[in-house]
Amino acid sequence: TLFIYLTDVPEGKGGATYFARQAPLGGKACERLPSWEAIRDADDHECGLFVRPQRGRAVLWPNARMDDLAQQHPETEHMALPIHGCKDCVKWAANVWIHLYDFKSAHVRGLGG
Repeated sequence: TLFIYLTDVPEGKGGATYFARQAPLGGKACERLPSWEAIRDADDHECGLFVRPQRGRAVLWPNARMDDLAQQHPETEHMALPIHGCKDCVKWAANVWIHLYDFKSAHVRGLGG
């Protein structure tokens, strides 16, 4: 998946894409996704990676394991967090799903696009 942010969300106002199992440099990966209630309005957490929406920024990640394209990549579980404390803020983004092979079979297995 290539995820492209088309708008900015001010710092501290949420809207991040949160990857729980992908630790930032020097960070700690979560053993499992935190509950929605624990992370929903967060801008930081004890583990994981927050990617704040900034116009022109993009995030690229594999949906499938490199050693087995039929299996979902466990380290790319993520959440789209809501915007909070800013009634006029919006988050626009675009998904680009890149398929190496038969995309219809991948879709049936829930591996993206």
